[in-house]
Amino acid sequence: MTYALEHEPDLAGATLRYDSPEVVIVLPEKEAVTWAEGNRVGIYATVDLGPRGTLDLVVEKDFACLDPSDADNLDTFPNLNVPGICA
Repeated sequence: MTYALEHEPDLAGATLRYDSPEVVIVLPEKEAVTWAEGNRVGIYATVDLGPRGTLDLVVEKDFACLDPSDADNLDTFPNLNVPGICA
């Protein structure tokens, strides 16, 4: 299974696209940019799956570890609890 996070400019709310083996969460562009550039930790949404019910989507930032290990901190957001350590 692979997964991706995408954004689209005209989307009204978060949605899910599944094409085995790929799962893609698609976010409204404005919400994705605001989340990525700000202090908000996560985006939370519920997707209607019709007769199968609903699915809760959770997209949360992966913050840098408190130790300054480069390998563990690749592709992470700066840790807000320790200003400057991983920025």
